[in-house]
Amino acid sequence: MTFQIGFTTRKGVLIGSDRKKTSLSGFHHSQIVPKIKVNENKTFAYCSAGDSAFGDVVASVVAEEFAKGKIDFTTGDPTLVTYRMLDFLKTARERESEYIKLRRLQSSLGARIMFVFRQHNAVALWDMDALSQIHTASVVIEG
Repeated sequence: MTFQIGFTTRKGVLIGSDRKKTSLSGFHHSQIVPKIKVNENKTFAYCSAGDSAFGDVVASVVAEEFAKGKIDFTTGDPTLVTYRMLDFLKTARERESEYIKLRRLQSSLGARIMFVFRQHNAVALWDMDALSQIHTASVVIEG
């Protein structure tokens, strides 16, 4: 089981996670890996719990949009960003669906993903729940 923690302060954002990745084959089929991934510019980071492969697909969609610079994830309207994040989740599900259909694999149960964005001299922490029946995305406020 993966744990992750994230919180926001006036001085920035902290995210943390364990490092043990357990396969579906069980506890004895695990490895120690870095679960927090950061881009080259240190402007985008994420970690996920649940199906890590699906978490990576979601993160790749979000990273693509973040790199375009058209969405303000840090100081923009949180409601608009929430809707966009949920759109990214739909895109990730579509990509996953194509992949699993071709390979006749089982679809993912989902993931819980924390994203950190650094833009416009500000930092924001977002939490996305793609495990629950109703998916959510929300900014984590200070405190």
